[in-house]
Amino acid sequence: MKNRGIILIGCFLAVFLGYYFYKKYRIAPNKILDHLDLVDAFNIPFPKENLQGKALILTFYASWCADCLKEMPAMQSAIAKDLKGLRLYAVTDESLEKLNTFKDNHGYDFTYLKLNKSFKFYDIHAIPTTYIFDKNGHMIYSHVGFIDWTDKTWLNFIRKSTL
Repeated sequence: MKNRGIILIGCFLAVFLGYYFYKKYRIAPNKILDHLDLVDAFNIPFPKENLQGKALILTFYASWCADCLKEMPAMQSAIAKDLKGLRLYAVTDESLEKLNTFKDNHGYDFTYLKLNKSFKFYDIHAIPTTYIFDKNGHMIYSHVGFIDWTDKTWLNFIRKSTL
């Protein structure tokens, strides 16, 4: 009887942990560009049309996120050196004050945007979450977590797929 109790508890934990990691690391729907409600750093509505017709990287970050802070310098370098022509949009759901403080303190050449709704509304449950779109608006890559932006093989894949 004791073994059955242990097995039941083990099964419950396995199901619970599986669901937790599924929720945290799943990728939001492919049509995310169509549903974003954004403002720029000056609280001016950002038209969705500005995200169409060009290859772009959309990265969701927070000012307190260690992995976000760790990958952004290499991301900036990759955009400047290896991925010229790609626009990078750094999107947060934090306040405009935090967005602008982060922008001013770090000086990355990204377009900073703020969601008018929470990450959770868009099924983004972990950050950084990054999407790469080709010029036709097709998502060619999505990733939850840190990305090694110094990996030349990976950068060549992005260049070939987007530019």
